Amino acid sequence: MTSLNLFISSGSQSNDAYTQQVIKSLQEQMPPDAGLKLWGIGGQELKKQNVEIIQDSSIFDLNDPISFLKNIFSLIALENKLIQELKTRKPDMALLVNNSIVNLRLAALIKKHIPFCKVIYYIAPQVWAWNEKRIKEIPNLIDRLLTVLPFEEPLHREFGTSAKFIGHPAVWELIEEDGKSFNRKKFLSSLEINNSNKVIALCPGSKQREIEQMLPVFIEAAKDLIKRQAKLDFVLVRASSIEKELINKILKQNAAPKGLFKMVDNQDLYKTLKSAEVAWCHAGTVTLQAAYCETPSIIAFKEHPWIWKLIQKLRRITFMGLPNIIAGGTICPELIQENCKHEKLSLTTLEFLDSTEGLKDLKAALAEKVKDFFVFDLNPASIVAHEILMIHQINRTSLENQIHMREQAKKNSQKTSVEINTDPSLNRQKI
Repeated sequence: MTSLNLFISSGSQSNDAYTQQVIKSLQEQMPPDAGLKLWGIGGQELKKQNVEIIQDSSIFDLNDPISFLKNIFSLIALENKLIQELKTRKPDMALLVNNSIVNLRLAALIKKHIPFCKVIYYIAPQVWAWNEKRIKEIPNLIDRLLTVLPFEEPLHREFGTSAKFIGHPAVWELIEEDGKSFNRKKFLSSLEINNSNKVIALCPGSKQREIEQMLPVFIEAAKDLIKRQAKLDFVLVRASSIEKELINKILKQNAAPKGLFKMVDNQDLYKTLKSAEVAWCHAGTVTLQAAYCETPSIIAFKEHPWIWKLIQKLRRITFMGLPNIIAGGTICPELIQENCKHEKLSLTTLEFLDSTEGLKDLKAALAEKVKDFFVFDLNPASIVAHEILMIHQINRTSLENQIHMREQAKKNSQKTSVEINTDPSLNRQKI
């Protein structure tokens, strides 16, 4: 295989982990003698994978229109810088990961300035959720779209995009955990929780503004519940992007009783979800992870009122939770915005805990309508790497064939010219 000059846009710091896995798989799959040049936009963690970072993505948190507007001038400056870098470096391929606000614009720039560069998009833009007009533009911008939700592949193919469902990387992390032995009693004992107690898992989000909105609601609901059920424990999962200091600050501000919450890192998410009777989840990827674990969840979402008004204008879907979106109906109850109150959360939880048959039915629905779509054997990152190398080889072969055909046509043209000049019968009569 020839060398590969790959431009990468992790889009935002939260996507670095997914991008890292792709790079590792790419390095494993490439022949030792093949050159691999990696450069682009990403966080500091990507440097460990020999990626030359020309722009640190930590300055951007562009997962909503508000953060886009806040960073508009930084984006314009970055765009001009990237245009020059792309023209100078001439990448063979581009790997764009998630974050459509940044990466769809990048795809357009690449196609305009480096038309021979093939664009691979990993974790498809959620056009089904908001601003659906973008779906018609994607076939002209993306050469290969790798989706992480099952309904996205046929949706994009309908509009002419080369799309492929490969599974969700966040679910793959749990699939790997499935292969290991898990002892609920041992795990809870490490947290000083009695195995006979009922456990509530708290997953308040992975961004600061999500924690600030959701955790106070969770704290008040937990205080309410503990008055009603003595044998009840709460395990709070801290995302790797959230500092412990922020969690502790909010717990103190909201007068959380000391020892009420056992805090674990995200690496214990699988064990926590498998140990819990019910999970309180911010509407995000964790709702899908809870569904894979067949853990009944209550999906909560709350935003600043004026941000919520903007979201309402843009969004085109009824549900906020991925399990409900995938199932096409309500499996897990949703408490959204005005309904996201601690009284409703505690009451809904009590209804769950008091209904053994209801929890059993919910687990069955999660397994049938959600989990079954995500039982797969290959790491999505490995599939992305394979797609990159396959498309690069096809593109390189195509370019080589074009060069060969042009050279052959030139030789034939020169040969014909010589024949005309040396064959008297083909010479034109001079006037």
